[in-house]
Amino acid sequence: MLGLGSWNAYSQSQSQFKKDGDDSKIVKRKGQNLVGYDSKKIHYGFFLALNRSSFRTTASPFFNNQLSDPNLDSASRLFSINPEPSVGFTTGFIFNFRLFNLLDVRALPSVSFYQRSVIFRYQNDSTTRELSQSTFSFMELPILLKFKSVRRNNTRMYIIGGIKPAVEVGSKKKEIQQDRLRATTFDFCVEYGLGFDFYYPLFKFSPEIRFSHGFSNLRNVDPNVYSRSISTMYTHTVTLYFNFE
Repeated sequence: MLGLGSWNAYSQSQSQFKKDGDDSKIVKRKGQNLVGYDSKKIHYGFFLALNRSSFRTTASPFFNNQLSDPNLDSASRLFSINPEPSVGFTTGFIFNFRLFNLLDVRALPSVSFYQRSVIFRYQNDSTTRELSQSTFSFMELPILLKFKSVRRNNTRMYIIGGIKPAVEVGSKKKEIQQDRLRATTFDFCVEYGLGFDFYYPLFKFSPEIRFSHGFSNLRNVDPNVYSRSISTMYTHTVTLYFNFE
């Protein structure tokens, strides 16, 4: 027969196992790191990232009309508009809040540096590269939902998606340019991607790829041939993230 002390110890162990729903059923497997990590409500971290960004442009009626203008020579008639992608850098912080067992919401305040340019080609094959000297520095605040798979030992896959408002800082956008293409300072994007969580003894490392599509027309209206030749100018970015939590 069990003694009174043995019975109390057995009852306490059973109560401890049953509380907190699914979280109490976590069993440490051999070699498993950060046991119970995902049962916590809030996590913090930081990330480093490389981005490849460009504009998506559409030609305006002015551009189409000047193609057939007999008063323009080949050196003055624009023939094509080609956005050129470039590589940039992003860094920021991670605030992760667990909503359910397999669903988190994440706020990622960040700073991004982009290099974007647009190449205008004339009919005589000469070119002009606009925005080539501009470094776009944006303060961004992605708000994303993270849908996670079931953890397999020290690995988990996830998909992620949400919105990203962004504001450019340190620019002089009020100065009208008579012969230059300009971009506006506010962007609003939809983002989506996927990644993997790798659990190490002291931290979680998550490589992630994310795609961003802007919905704000960044073309600034100026009285010059470059601005008038473009109807819309949206951003498109692919970013590789290295998350540490």
